[in-house]
Amino acid sequence: MNKGASNTLFVTTSWDDGDISDLKLASLLHKYNLKGTFYIPKSYRSNPLKNEDILMLDNEFEVGAHSLSHPDLTAISLPELKNEIEGSKEYLEEVLDNSVLMFCYPKGCYSDSIKKMVKTAGFIGARTCVHGGFEFPNDPHEWKIGLHASNGSPLMSLKIWLNSGISIKSLLDWEIRAKLLFDLALTKGVLCA
Repeated sequence: MNKGASNTLFVTTSWDDGDISDLKLASLLHKYNLKGTFYIPKSYRSNPLKNEDILMLDNEFEVGAHSLSHPDLTAISLPELKNEIEGSKEYLEEVLDNSVLMFCYPKGCYSDSIKKMVKTAGFIGARTCVHGGFEFPNDPHEWKIGLHASNGSPLMSLKIWLNSGISIKSLLDWEIRAKLLFDLALTKGVLCA
């Protein structure tokens, strides 16, 4: 364990896009006593969560905004950008009748001006898709990831493997990658996001 490191390991999980399959995922997280943040856009998936599903998730997990329609925020006009960010917060707060404090940049695309708009909208933090290892974030509006649990991104898998030094087997299977990264975080005694 690192000198001066806490004996506590924090593991955060986050789940994007608001698909109906999130309900099954939530039951698995509950079964294993894990917490998570579900980042939900208003409309994006062909099987979106209904308002009652979002309310059910909010009873046990954190719900964060993920824009209204999941665009590349760096490729839209300033009025559209403002609507996507502020509108997503307003939409979820109306559904949940409570504050939504976290945001996730759709497709991981953001800039300093987008980050500033997210802060101005009242979000206290925002998650990226940038690999950042196991350290606590310096900027809460650029929360980095330690593991991208998707077999759909070979480049992300390669970046995580290169940055972590874990077994090459992790390139082939995200479950192996998750277990190896979790073990690595346990030995370091630091944050795993």
